[in-house]
Amino acid sequence: MARWGDCDFSELKGLQKRLEQFNKLDRQKLCESLAKEIAARLVRAAVQRTPVDTGALKQSWRDENKDYFVVKRDNVYEITIYNSMLYADYVEYGHRTRDGKGWVNGFFMLTISAQQINRVAPALIEKRIMQKLGEVFG
Repeated sequence: MARWGDCDFSELKGLQKRLEQFNKLDRQKLCESLAKEIAARLVRAAVQRTPVDTGALKQSWRDENKDYFVVKRDNVYEITIYNSMLYADYVEYGHRTRDGKGWVNGFFMLTISAQQINRVAPALIEKRIMQKLGEVFG
């Protein structure tokens, strides 16, 4: 009968403890920080796409989205991005001229920025998760 030998499982138990700690504590923080980072990138992109007349619309993006409040609903982390300037929707989506005979095209500042962020977000999330796992397995 073959004998397999002795095995020291102490390092595996240590790894298990680190993974449990990561799962319990760091996952929540990681998801919140990722949500905030993605929101900050979205606001930055929207600001860059915003046309300038007086600069108030651009500044409103910055002023109103300084602090990001993360709301967790089930397994989804949400942050609301907004611009409270009364004419923000008209610049975003377009509007009729004052005489009602013409149309001013929208700039789609937030719409296009959100599409761009949606394309790069998976790679960003993967990169941050790999960094965190590198710390755990480090």
